[in-house]
Amino acid sequence: MKAKVSMLILIFALAPAFALAQGRGRGSGAQSGGQRSTQGPGSPVQMGPGQAQGQMDRARLRTHATGQQRDQFRTATQTMDQVRTQARDMTRLGTGQGFNADRARQTRDRLQEQVQSMQKQQEQLMQRLDEQQRTAIRQRTRDMEQIQQRLTGRLQEMNGELSQANPNGEKVRTLARNIERETNRWQEQYRAMGQELSLSK
Repeated sequence: MKAKVSMLILIFALAPAFALAQGRGRGSGAQSGGQRSTQGPGSPVQMGPGQAQGQMDRARLRTHATGQQRDQFRTATQTMDQVRTQARDMTRLGTGQGFNADRARQTRDRLQEQVQSMQKQQEQLMQRLDEQQRTAIRQRTRDMEQIQQRLTGRLQEMNGELSQANPNGEKVRTLARNIERETNRWQEQYRAMGQELSLSK
């Protein structure tokens, strides 16, 4: 009997302390839950210094773009489409006895004129860019120059083949496919440059 009484006294004495400990645990959990909620999807995303600087650079380049630059960019892009069309036409020329050398030479002449026009339009655009714009696309400009060199080399090979009395139709078609491929690469770089300089819509 004395043992039961002592046990009851001990339980009553420890009850307030136990309740206090539970209250603290709930408060801590609610607080930590509240902290997590502030980092949810609705909270603002903080940008690092590099991202913020990149946005500022793009904004500055956007203000530098002029109407003349955009017009020149648009004209050059249209000429690139024409070059690709002419090169694709040459890939469809017949082979063997079905190959028409005179028709191939006429298509080559149009293709060559358009490539020269495309190169001239790019040069004119580069002349209209200011120093900050040129610096922003320096590496891309080098890449486009390399593509230009390969494209010129393919045209020279085609000229050499078509200068023969009986040109190889299959070789001409292969060179035309290479010209179309290089033009596609050039156009990809050109469009990316237009986006970087805010010249394209």
